[in-house]
Amino acid sequence: MNKKLLIVVLAMLILGLAGGGCFLWIKFHKPSVTKQAEQAVTDIQEAVESINQGVAKGVLPDMDAVVINPLEDVPDANPYKNTNPFSNIKTNPFE
Repeated sequence: MNKKLLIVVLAMLILGLAGGGCFLWIKFHKPSVTKQAEQAVTDIQEAVESINQGVAKGVLPDMDAVVINPLEDVPDANPYKNTNPFSNIKTNPFE
């Protein structure tokens, strides 16, 4: 057998075994990491929700309630609104 052919066959065999081993390692070890990450995310979300409920209790208004603007029907109390003496004067003589 030729030495070059033997080296090529051995290199292909080693690369194939390494690739197959990597594939199997990734396939069987990924779900445990994913489950741990998902559990961590749900734990963080639950903690944030509990903190938000504790912080907002009694401080924020109810978002479902109808908001009433107390300044909607306030009468106009500006005494100087209609007292401009220059409102009827023509300002530009070239128009």
